[in-house]
Amino acid sequence: FSADGARLATGGQDGRVIVWNACAGFPAHTVMLCPGGAGEVDNLVFLKDGVRLVCSTWVPTAPIVTPGGLERTCCRAIVEVDTRAGKVLSRLTDMRCHAISPDERTMAYVEEQGDASQVLTIADRETGDELHRVDVGVRVSHVALSRGGGAV
Repeated sequence: FSADGARLATGGQDGRVIVWNACAGFPAHTVMLCPGGAGEVDNLVFLKDGVRLVCSTWVPTAPIVTPGGLERTCCRAIVEVDTRAGKVLSRLTDMRCHAISPDERTMAYVEEQGDASQVLTIADRETGDELHRVDVGVRVSHVALSRGGGAV
């Protein structure tokens, strides 16, 4: 739900985000994040303004050959959506999961490396500047920040 309770967002396995009018119960916008329906949308979070939504999904890429010799044509991404206009504002590719601090200044996300290792990055959400970067050494499926944003 958006902060004011007016909108609800759902993510599908077909690469779509549907933004609903929560009071009337009908879809206000549908945003296709992954053309061709190649990727599940998850980890949806409305920002405080109630308009922008951040989520994770798969997005198409040029063919990439992984170290194991497999070719892939999509990658995980963190996507920011304008729910009023129904359009994508930005994408961070090769990112697996994310969390946004309560003041919305910082974001934690997991970056997938080619050798299957993962790096946890804490960054300034507006500038993208890295504040901290740690090789976690294991596969991470979820990230959360403490209420004060001081712990991951």
